[in-house]
Amino acid sequence: MIPIVKIAAVAALIAVSGVSLFAQSASTVKVSDFGAVPDDGKCDIAAIREAIKYAKETGATRIQFESGTYDLFVEDPSKDIPIIINSHPNLEFTGVCSKNKKPKTLFLRRYDFKPNISGAPILQVQDCPNFKLKNVAFDNFPRYMTCGEVVKLDENGATVKIPDGNPYFDKTVLWCANVWDAKTKNLKKKPSLTFGGKNVEDRIGELTAHIEGDPKDRLLRINSPEIASQLELGEVLSWNFGWLGLQVSLITCQNLHLENVSTYSAIGFCMQASRCRNVFAKNVRFERKGNQMHVGSRDAWKLYSCRGTAVIEDCYFEGVRWDAQNVHGIFGWVEKIIDKKTAMLTNNLYGLGSIKVPLKTKVGFCKNRDEQTMLTLLSYKKAGKAENGKTQIEATFAEDIPDFASKSTVCQFYGMNLDSYTLINSTFRNIAGTASLIRNENANIIGNKFDHIMYPAVCVGGAFAEVEGVNGKNIHIANNTFDTCGWQSRHGGVGAIAVRIQYSGRTPKEQTPFLKDVFISSNTITNGDRWSKLVSLFDSFYAHYVKRELSQGERGVLHTAIRILVWRVEAKTFKNMCQLRYQYVSRAKERALYKRRNVENRLEAKFTARYQEIPNKNCHSLPLVDRGILARDVDYDTIIYDTYDYLDKFIGFKLSDILYAAFYKYFLQNGDDRALTAANYIKYGTNDNQEIWLLKYGVMFEDMTILKPHITSINQNELIVNQTFYQLPEDKRRAVERFVN
Repeated sequence: MIPIVKIAAVAALIAVSGVSLFAQSASTVKVSDFGAVPDDGKCDIAAIREAIKYAKETGATRIQFESGTYDLFVEDPSKDIPIIINSHPNLEFTGVCSKNKKPKTLFLRRYDFKPNISGAPILQVQDCPNFKLKNVAFDNFPRYMTCGEVVKLDENGATVKIPDGNPYFDKTVLWCANVWDAKTKNLKKKPSLTFGGKNVEDRIGELTAHIEGDPKDRLLRINSPEIASQLELGEVLSWNFGWLGLQVSLITCQNLHLENVSTYSAIGFCMQASRCRNVFAKNVRFERKGNQMHVGSRDAWKLYSCRGTAVIEDCYFEGVRWDAQNVHGIFGWVEKIIDKKTAMLTNNLYGLGSIKVPLKTKVGFCKNRDEQTMLTLLSYKKAGKAENGKTQIEATFAEDIPDFASKSTVCQFYGMNLDSYTLINSTFRNIAGTASLIRNENANIIGNKFDHIMYPAVCVGGAFAEVEGVNGKNIHIANNTFDTCGWQSRHGGVGAIAVRIQYSGRTPKEQTPFLKDVFISSNTITNGDRWSKLVSLFDSFYAHYVKRELSQGERGVLHTAIRILVWRVEAKTFKNMCQLRYQYVSRAKERALYKRRNVENRLEAKFTARYQEIPNKNCHSLPLVDRGILARDVDYDTIIYDTYDYLDKFIGFKLSDILYAAFYKYFLQNGDDRALTAANYIKYGTNDNQEIWLLKYGVMFEDMTILKPHITSINQNELIVNQTFYQLPEDKRRAVERFVN
């Protein structure tokens, strides 16, 4: 049996301890006073529940956790909910945070492994206005996913080796399987191999992994010719042990505030805010740990049927099988008109009868693609099953139902959708779905980074087949960067941004409302394969040079140095380099847009690695600009000094010589002129022989344009110019005449 602290034992402890146990602030309850001690390996559920109960009884506004791991032992992770908070207004549920805003308080759900379950929440919060969740992280042991390197392929299947630190179980089913690059840990540009539902349920036998050979070898065999045909040796295959569940559930909470909250693994969906009003999130992160490839089998964060405003800033989403963030309400349609103010309504997926629909909110009856009539919902009641088997409602409105309404007329429920949504300064990486689904009005997607997103990174438009809406209008997508996105189609759209509607066979297209007022501007869209390969090659070369794997800090310095080296190859001046770095770190273009929208004070500086001496295996990743500094406050001089250090101390003194020697040696051995060209570009920034000699003489690129047209000859002994040189204006001639013989 899993050890569980009994509530009775905690109550006895309280009884013998007396009043002194609660010698604390009246507004703060410390879970340690109830026996919840981090890092002791004991179950903390009962103590946390007692702390929550006491806080509610006394009206306390904060429940405080210490730094460390709180163990949550559960018998059945598909049913048992360790932490439940109901009807507690103005509560802050908070842990401890490091200086770099990393949560140091971890809730670790522990359980006896059971495959193919739907996970229950670790934390469920309901009807808590002004609720704050801060400085905490969520994880599971064991984690509900694994990955392994493909070490054997044949016509009958594949064998993968599971690395230490990843779960290793026999007879696990390949739910939500994806393929990854072993070196970069990026999603390969391939479709997902499996998802869930019938996709896997009908093929359980074929999609089950079995231990192969000695268990100590950590090998798993998948006897699936189809899976094997989609893999290559050396790739990494990842999969989950199930595909459904909801790990953090936030229900009907007004003014919800999330800050410094991390998820490292999840059973199903990582987080959902349902029917909440006004949501603010800062530094909410879904991030993989160690050598795992992903975080969960479904969405990172779903905002479902929320109202008011949502502001999502400085957040990080990585490694989920479906969507990073899905923001939507619901559509419905008319089953029957009962009278002039009453209609029977239903939908396709969620079932209106199972959802609490806010009263006195607007419902739009769509006449055609451009017109709809807005009615006010007065009341409703469940009314049996519709033709599609979903529960329908009998809805009564304050106004008369329009004459054009009939069976299958589309209805948009505006009372179950945000008034506005803002996503700023956030990062999305390696999402085997869409990064941001925008199925609402008045959305701003500004200053975000999207990297290796399987479907279009941003999808704008309602999904009528999935009854997720409303259909959007007044959407602004600006100043984002998209790198390697949209290699698979979604709703018929591919690429970085898709503005598309997913039509339903239930409703004719001519009744499906248009998307309106979608503005897309000043985004950068690239296919990063070449740059990624270049960085990977430099990583491998430098690791070979130092004869070991590089530390994270070394990689950060090297990658920044490579960018500056490429600029030098492109013959950019030192001033140009500093300007480019400053524009990136200070988010110059985005600030201009933010200033016009009066939210510039929310924009933080971007990360770039501060120069450090390498090689140094103890080198840690240090930002040039401290985290939290506003983009507008970035010091230009800091950029100058750091760029000079890169050029003078590393690129000029070490890196360029190392690379030049390697390419030049290859040229001498093989006679490949491409190697000589590469060597010259790396060392000198040019392959022009005349320019190389000018550089050796000390002439900078900005002065070459003056001098080159007038050169008669140049070698190691002398630089000779013709008479036209002496016809130059005196100021230009004076700048370069010291080089002339």
